[in-house]
Amino acid sequence: MSEYRPAGALATPAAERGHAAAYSSAHSRPTANPQCIRQKAFAMTNTVFKPIVYLLHGCPFCMKVRVFLLEARLLDQVDIRLVEQGSKEKCQITEKLAAHLPKVGFPTVELTPGQYMTESDEIIAWFAKGAAIDIATLPTFQDCVGGIFKDHISLYRENMRLQQQAV
Repeated sequence: MSEYRPAGALATPAAERGHAAAYSSAHSRPTANPQCIRQKAFAMTNTVFKPIVYLLHGCPFCMKVRVFLLEARLLDQVDIRLVEQGSKEKCQITEKLAAHLPKVGFPTVELTPGQYMTESDEIIAWFAKGAAIDIATLPTFQDCVGGIFKDHISLYRENMRLQQQAV
């Protein structure tokens, strides 16, 4: 069973950190340079902005982004906001995003303050480019996208269709 984390919590549970540590010791691929991810320093406040990744629990597109960030060892470079369907946090985040996006969806990433991206493939490509990572070198991500993701998205779409019919 997946652990629920409130929207404000950073989603780096011990299991994910442990997997990343096991992966790095078992494979020779160098870790991503933490400075590669585009973090914007604000001169007036001297703060560093970490991209904020908004994920919906159970969404296959969100899982795809999360698996990429995990295997690419970029979880510490982002602030993940994982929300449950129907939760108060989801409503609050949806309202916040609606002020900046024509259509709110998950996953969404706030790259820099006020700059958003919503498509999972574009999000993955942006992070991969910023960290100089070739996604073809990520075997777990490739297995996920080429296998279980296809099944999961089919079931997810069927579930969404059935929910809409029930309304």
